[in-house]
Amino acid sequence: MPNVLIKKRFNSWLIMLTCGLFYCYQFALRVLPNTLAQEFMDVFHVEAAGFGIIIASYSAAYAGLQIPLGITIDRIQIKYLLPIAPLLCALGALGLVYSDNIVYAAASRFVMGIGSAFGFIGAVKVATIILPSNKVGIGIGMTIFFGTLGAILAGTPLKALTHIFDWKTIILCMVFIGVVLSLILFMALSSVLIELKQKHVLAVKNPILKDFKLILKNPQIILLSVYGMLTYLPITVLGAGWGIGFIMVYFEASYTIAANAIAFMFMGAGIGSPIIAILSDVLKSRKIVMLVSSVVACILYTAILYGNFNMLEYQIYICLFLAGIFYSAKTLSFALACDLVDKRTSALTTSIINMTVMLAGLIFHPLIGYILNKGHVGAVIYTKYDYRIALSVLPISALIAFILIVFIKDYKLGKNKNFESALISIDE
Repeated sequence: MPNVLIKKRFNSWLIMLTCGLFYCYQFALRVLPNTLAQEFMDVFHVEAAGFGIIIASYSAAYAGLQIPLGITIDRIQIKYLLPIAPLLCALGALGLVYSDNIVYAAASRFVMGIGSAFGFIGAVKVATIILPSNKVGIGIGMTIFFGTLGAILAGTPLKALTHIFDWKTIILCMVFIGVVLSLILFMALSSVLIELKQKHVLAVKNPILKDFKLILKNPQIILLSVYGMLTYLPITVLGAGWGIGFIMVYFEASYTIAANAIAFMFMGAGIGSPIIAILSDVLKSRKIVMLVSSVVACILYTAILYGNFNMLEYQIYICLFLAGIFYSAKTLSFALACDLVDKRTSALTTSIINMTVMLAGLIFHPLIGYILNKGHVGAVIYTKYDYRIALSVLPISALIAFILIVFIKDYKLGKNKNFESALISIDE
């Protein structure tokens, strides 16, 4: 392999690493309310329903901006857009520190959602520009790995820090990290490799509506979008909102055990994302892996909700770890969609799927809060039965995801033979 090609490939993965770091950061901000649930409820004077609204405001911004951002990223150099995102996340975090009621808290989370909306679309766009087609799934899996790493860091480690520092001080440190990340992203995305390759896939000459209609007329993209939302539901429901409280009540576990269990779920998702992407490459089939993952997920959530209340600590960890691994098949919905469309519309396609995915948080966080609150007046103590009813959406969503995958066509993966020559042709 020519030295120039080795260097280009190394630079490609280095650029993907910087995108992964930002995705790690924004995911930590995303799941922050799960770790600081009681602090948020106390400071912002809300119960479960109000807490659900604060969480959902993030999802509203994230989901609502997916398509506009997808259109924009397909038409403007990524280096001008992505570095803005950490600054918006930092601004939202700063606003959260100085909020004292549900309105300001929800507005701050909304701004965080705006910044975070860039993260995944931007990373997928970069992957489709600088990686060969048979490595895009691995690039997406690596990005999600960093996201789950952020979720883990925002769990037990962050909670431990609250015993040393005030939670507002911790968030102020995250504001500073956001500013630093913005500079790192700008330097990484100013690479000649990104700039020259993106010129060949910009969609500036194509009417927006034409691209939009072309994607939406593809029933496979619609099926993949709904599949992605159903597969994402457990990670947002348990990981970003209700998981710690559910485990503490349902299994009569301590906070530490509950927080560790959620960390194991994110750990499984992080490890599983690149592994499942590689496995689909080895099998040369996305569909098989997605089918198996949906079946196992359905069995796991059914066992957790309707099985033995007296699970031992290690059994809780194993169940949540496996749930995380099989959640990561969501990665393949993006990879398969990118296999089916032209590179110039990869950001728009990703944004349509990601918008649908994030509707899970927008719809189900308030709904679960409402179901938990139903029948309670005054001081609220949620029972095992309350959680069982509210979280029954998890096995049901996995079952529906399986049914959808049956109707999705597979894509036979192959190597992009023109990729290596394209890399070599780029000047130093």
